[in-house]
Amino acid sequence: MREIANSSANSAISVSVRSQAQQMKSRAIMDLLQAAVVMVCAFAFFACGIKIPSMRYIWFAAATLATALAFFYVMDMVKKLATAKITYENSNNRGSEEERDV
Repeated sequence: MREIANSSANSAISVSVRSQAQQMKSRAIMDLLQAAVVMVCAFAFFACGIKIPSMRYIWFAAATLATALAFFYVMDMVKKLATAKITYENSNNRGSEEERDV
């Protein structure tokens, strides 16, 4: 009876961990989309800097800040994907160890 309860609990934990890994991947994709939007804005700021010479430095500064923000979004995306991969691999390793124990 105890083995059945342990098996059921381990199965629930495994499903939960996989679900969390999938949610982390979804958040990483959203970070990528946000980075893409910010880079489009950065290119628009750069174009404005070229077309409006009197405010060139302001537009270039805005483009530089937007590019830095996009970089941080991409770094956050990479971190989330790495975390999701490690979480998923650990859940798979844990599941295979449990199958060997039974």
